[in-house]
Amino acid sequence: MGSSQGPSRARVSGESTASGEKTRVLVVEDDGLLRKAMTDLLVGWGYQVETASDGIDALHKFVSFEPLVVISDLCTTSVPVPELVQVIHYSAPDVNCIVMTDSLDCQEAADAVRNGATALTLKPPDADQLRAQLEDCLRTGPRA
Repeated sequence: MGSSQGPSRARVSGESTASGEKTRVLVVEDDGLLRKAMTDLLVGWGYQVETASDGIDALHKFVSFEPLVVISDLCTTSVPVPELVQVIHYSAPDVNCIVMTDSLDCQEAADAVRNGATALTLKPPDADQLRAQLEDCLRTGPRA
């Protein structure tokens, strides 16, 4: 992913880098209305956003867009999210994954965390909680 020095963790709330580039966030959500609402919210907070409607689309866009954070619905088609998180975690350990789920107690959510997800949030996400999780990811970096 990008430079060998890795991304700066000091950027929060979509702050731009010295070159004026905004922090990139990839949103993976199959529900078009929720995907649009999340995009609008994140853009309003100052992030540069790319979207994907399923796991295969997410993997392609992950490579080309190089996000610092991936926010993904737990139930996407084509690639199970725990596997998507694992691929992201191993290929780019400096990238955080926030997983949205209908239930925090399901096995897939636990698997996503075990595979490297930084945080879980209920779907649809509470804006304040999502913003706090996103800013925390950018401040502290992914979990080991």
